Amino acid sequence: YATDRFSGMPEQKTIILFATCGMNPSESYHQVLERNLEPFLPENCDYRGFYLCQGAINEEGYQAIRRRFEQSSDAETLERFEEFRIGTQDRPNQSDLENGKEYVRSRLNL
Repeated sequence: YATDRFSGMPEQKTIILFATCGMNPSESYHQVLERNLEPFLPENCDYRGFYLCQGAINEEGYQAIRRRFEQSSDAETLERFEEFRIGTQDRPNQSDLENGKEYVRSRLNL
């Protein structure tokens, strides 16, 4: 999957990657994703970093997580997850986009 997504990335260019994560993206998760992406970057590019922000939880992911909570009979955690999901439906939002712009500026020393 990743090889299809990243095949044909521009060589000899400055690259900054952007992504969203339906669940709250932690710094450790960010580091894992970045390590997994690095092998797909062209060797002769100027890689400047990877911006990761909160995203909406897609329906497929939501259903999979919901099934796990239902199977574990953990109603309290399921309820917290439902509240969290509702709060992510507008993500990425304007604040996320502004933070992304600032990230690019800082990586390009603008």
